Amino acid sequence: AVSVAGAVLVAGVARRMTSSRVAGFVAGALASTSAISIASGSSITPDALAGTMAFAVIVMALQPVMGSLRDDVALRRWAITTGVILGLATAAKYNNAVLAVPLAAAIGLMPDRARFTWRHMGLVAGMGVVAFTLATPGLVFDTTKFVEDLGYELRHYSTGHDGAEGASFVTNLKFLWRSDAVAVVLAIVGLALRRSLAMMLLAVWPVTYLLVIGATEVRFARNLTPLLGCIAVLAAVGTYELAKLVRRRHAFVIAAVCLAPLVVLSTIDLANNFRRDVTDHHGAARRWLEDHVDPGSRVLADYYTPWLNRNRWEVTSTPFAVEQTDLRLYGTIVITSTGSGRFLSERTKYGYQARRIEALRSSACRVDRYDDSFGFWIEVLVMSCPADGE
Repeated sequence: AVSVAGAVLVAGVARRMTSSRVAGFVAGALASTSAISIASGSSITPDALAGTMAFAVIVMALQPVMGSLRDDVALRRWAITTGVILGLATAAKYNNAVLAVPLAAAIGLMPDRARFTWRHMGLVAGMGVVAFTLATPGLVFDTTKFVEDLGYELRHYSTGHDGAEGASFVTNLKFLWRSDAVAVVLAIVGLALRRSLAMMLLAVWPVTYLLVIGATEVRFARNLTPLLGCIAVLAAVGTYELAKLVRRRHAFVIAAVCLAPLVVLSTIDLANNFRRDVTDHHGAARRWLEDHVDPGSRVLADYYTPWLNRNRWEVTSTPFAVEQTDLRLYGTIVITSTGSGRFLSERTKYGYQARRIEALRSSACRVDRYDDSFGFWIEVLVMSCPADGE
């Protein structure tokens, strides 16, 4: 529901900027079919909410730039509402605190900056703190634990995560390209063909956010959800401006005929990937276990694996199953790309763990795998062969 709301908001902004329903549809479609959005919106994580709330802040930032605040009452209401949304966005994911940058840019780009006073700035900051506190009750009721957890997250992002660390800026760009290559290209086209304060502001957020998270050691594709809405709107504007350039029908027909085969093949590929991405991989893996693994069996599972009923099996859950001392103690082992599989992407650095995974795969009697088009996978490995006929 949160992801759909975000896509609807994206479509609405694109339509307003272009006065075109088609452009609104393009923006909503790009936001809805982003591999990162699908992966983040199909399970309960903070990232879908973080992405939707981040774009909501950008929507508020667009209002002063587009001249929507016509009097002091509207400006005061904007400051209060923006502060609340900023606080909730930051509570959803702390990375969204960087949204203060596009907000500052919006204020700087206001046609009549003199109207925005320190009082308005105080309203934005104050309401942001209030909303963040209400959405983060641990800040009040267990301040010590909150400070400890915040310190842990800061250290985690600065020191890295096994299998998901280093070269963060380049890796995040690769994540974005694999997920939203078409939208990125169209967004660049949009910035080239339409130059306005609103387009400039929409571009400020993705660039700023990529620079900030690129400076950390940790890199996960789901961390990119806050910038996807802006890219989708920029891409829709790019599509709209391209359509305006194609004024002659024969030129349009020639282009359509030439591109038709590519469009058909891309559509088929997109449909197949979409089917894979919306499949409940966790549920499929769990159902396989329920059908094939006897109750009471010992199961070793990475984090990010399906929910496993501990009343049915003796479950040991760990960040990286392959680092357990003796894997032979378990009848079934479940590993994921975001758990033990992280080591496979950096075999040079994590040679021992990668060799453990390869040895585990070669010794397993049966391997069942569930994966999506963006690289996430779950493997279920059974360590003993069933008897004939079972």
